[in-house]
Amino acid sequence: MKINASNLNPYGKSSRNHHFAQAAQRRTSHPPHRLFGLLLCAYYFSKKDASKREEYFKTTSGKKTLRLMLKESLIEVRRLRTEE
Repeated sequence: MKINASNLNPYGKSSRNHHFAQAAQRRTSHPPHRLFGLLLCAYYFSKKDASKREEYFKTTSGKKTLRLMLKESLIEVRRLRTEE
């Protein structure tokens, strides 16, 4: 069987039809995704150091550290959300 776009997409070549079909099947039990903004940005000269830091922030203690570092920023973001 020759593989082409019409074989992979059951809605034909039009991804627009596929998008509308998916939208019709969306569950309402999940809230919509919120937009997010940048709270912290760090630059590293060494990719190895950046990778270590990224792995650390993915751990439980790293998440706690981030919450402590950004405590005031997170409070401000929550305050702005409630004003909307």
